[in-house]
Amino acid sequence: MTTNTMVAIQSVVANGSSSTIQFNSIPTTYTDLMIVVDGSFSTNGPMAMQVGNGSVDTNGNYSRTALYGDGSSAASYRETNQSVQNIGTLKTTQSNILIQLMNYANTTTYKTALVRENNVTGGVAGATVYLWRSTAAINTIKLFSNNGYTFNSGTTATLYGIANADIGAYATGGIITQDSTYYYHAFGSSGTFTPSRALTADILVVAGGGGAGYNCSGGGGAGGLVYNPTLSLASGTGYTVTVGAGGAGSSGSGNGTAGQNSNVTGGSLSLTAAVGGGYGAGYPNNGGNGGSGGGAAGQGSTTGGTATSGQGQNGGGGATSGSNYNGGGGGGYSVAGGNATGSTGGSGGNGTNAYATWLAATGLGVNGYLAGGGAGGIYSGSTSTLSAAGLGGGGAGGAGSNPGNNAVAFTGSGGGGAGTNQNGGAGGSGLIIVRYAK
Repeated sequence: MTTNTMVAIQSVVANGSSSTIQFNSIPTTYTDLMIVVDGSFSTNGPMAMQVGNGSVDTNGNYSRTALYGDGSSAASYRETNQSVQNIGTLKTTQSNILIQLMNYANTTTYKTALVRENNVTGGVAGATVYLWRSTAAINTIKLFSNNGYTFNSGTTATLYGIANADIGAYATGGIITQDSTYYYHAFGSSGTFTPSRALTADILVVAGGGGAGYNCSGGGGAGGLVYNPTLSLASGTGYTVTVGAGGAGSSGSGNGTAGQNSNVTGGSLSLTAAVGGGYGAGYPNNGGNGGSGGGAAGQGSTTGGTATSGQGQNGGGGATSGSNYNGGGGGGYSVAGGNATGSTGGSGGNGTNAYATWLAATGLGVNGYLAGGGAGGIYSGSTSTLSAAGLGGGGAGGAGSNPGNNAVAFTGSGGGGAGTNQNGGAGGSGLIIVRYAK
């Protein structure tokens, strides 16, 4: 059987000021999704859910049948053709809602969810069957109050992936998928890979991408990427899989944080670690070194960070023209980050699509790419004047009063640089895939 059959993909803790919790860039490598909401609203009221592919669907494609009771009486009702679908009640006291989205990545059927809710006070329990009438795979989910109530501080929503069942693979660990030739074990978080027989395997290791800095900052560099072919792995040996986290974006000042290293160790393996992506610099600093270098902040003489040989490319330099300070792009695996000019930030360097078949089999990456650099931020202007983020999941930059955008998780891409007096985006977490022939 596979290990880690219920995997925490992302957890969001409310800070008491928002009525929305959203999960984006959900990987398609699981069979089902489960969301556990534990907390409360500022005012008793319903919590709604919208889902979609790329963006949430706001059209009238939601239906539900609901049952609820208070211990002495019960009732039911139905709704259809709704643009916003209420799925449960959060009170001002502790409540919990459990949502199971079945077969969410399928592209031939409508999507069904089962919802259960309970409240500590009020004696209310309910069960709902929820339908989204679309054949698109779900990769974004929005939970919110349609009445504008805020989630109380500490309310937690955790998204879990339910892993595939045993498909005849010769090892355990990670999320197991297959194509006609190979089994793939994909690790989006650290774990253990254990062969049940001697194997010859290829291992792709991607480190976490760098986060971007504060104020006209450079984009984060992509995490280093290391391909290890034809490795001999021993039966019964547990190999430690360490997946590096993406670096944090800035928080009020300074540079972003470099991404963390990724590697596989154990037995007789002696692999070169993939180095975390360099941070995107905050004004007026140089970009950080890493797997790929981070972009420099907007300042005429600043330089991008240096890449690790064979693992990525250098970051771009910053620029100034008059009062416009624009950040350089973070380096990607295949292309260096672009230098900023007086009118725009540097583009994020492109990642690689050399492993597109791996990504197609595991449902990861962005259009077949990994490890893109984050775009540089610019002093003023609109987002339409920004240079592109690197292919593979790099974060878009911010312009003027806009912050930088986060990179896509599980791609090792760099976060986007920030506009004026804004924070940069976080780097994307890394990824490790082990494959071997059937």
